[in-house]
Amino acid sequence: MAHRAFTVDQANAMIPQLEKTLRQLGEKKEALEQQRSQLQILEVLWGDKITQTNNPDHGEFVQHTQKVALLMRQIKTQIDREVLSQGLRFPAGDLERGPIDFPTTYQGRWVYLCWERGEDEIIYWHELDAGRQGRQRLEPSHHTTMGQRQDPALLDDSMLDF
Repeated sequence: MAHRAFTVDQANAMIPQLEKTLRQLGEKKEALEQQRSQLQILEVLWGDKITQTNNPDHGEFVQHTQKVALLMRQIKTQIDREVLSQGLRFPAGDLERGPIDFPTTYQGRWVYLCWERGEDEIIYWHELDAGRQGRQRLEPSHHTTMGQRQDPALLDDSMLDF
């Protein structure tokens, strides 16, 4: 599958929706943590006996376990549908902040525009293997060159790690 090369303007146009998505993911993560906390309490109280059907708190244990599984599926589905399916990269990080990478081309190679929640616009980019620590500030010239001049289909995109 060929990857899309985002321009800085295209990436910036996606930020409002990404803010909304990350807020919703953060809420789901918080609910997930609450359910896991309840499970931990039950496990401290009962140990392995909580899994026995005759345990007085077994029903509550099952409910929390099911809610955890549901929330995890919802989080994965939302990330797949609202981030990954858009051609974006969601590297390991926290759900509330991001980061989210937009593949783009620059000087004949693939790089990532990098955005984190709270940033009003894309202000950083990094090499494919650099990650957050290698973020470099966008210069005005990047707005007219990134993702615009090279044909992404002609570039080897096997280094993009989605």
